[in-house]
Amino acid sequence: LAIMVLGLCFGLANAAMAVNTDITTVTVEVEDVEDLVAPADVTILMSYTVGQHNYHNYIVPRISKITYAHNSDTNKKITASAAADAGNVGNDIGITVVVTDGETAPGQIVTAGVGQTGVLLWDEIAHGDYTKTVTWTAEATIAGTPAGTYTFDVTFTATDV
Repeated sequence: LAIMVLGLCFGLANAAMAVNTDITTVTVEVEDVEDLVAPADVTILMSYTVGQHNYHNYIVPRISKITYAHNSDTNKKITASAAADAGNVGNDIGITVVVTDGETAPGQIVTAGVGQTGVLLWDEIAHGDYTKTVTWTAEATIAGTPAGTYTFDVTFTATDV
């Protein structure tokens, strides 16, 4: 009886020590991410200061934000293009936009009243999630820009470098 009990114990011990494994493969699929949010609308009021040849400008907001996120292995760039409203009369308005940590040369998106296309604002953007400061400036001369309302639509575009 004792030998049977010992044999049974050894048999159970071997069964308890048996290893049984299985593998589960977990697949993670990550969506392509690319999201560009342009700065809020900007209003520029150009006013006359006695004795000056250029308008003094007041810009609201002078400083705004642009947000951009992407998860591509390819670096990206952001450009801007401006289109003047068809009703704009001749003017010499210049509008510049600068993205903090972007290009060192300011991006003049309107030159002498003419909207520019493909102006490089920010280059070599590695994958990540960014919020950058955008600063606007404007200029015009009293002789070159009559009184009126001038509208420019600015389109920000992200593309591969």
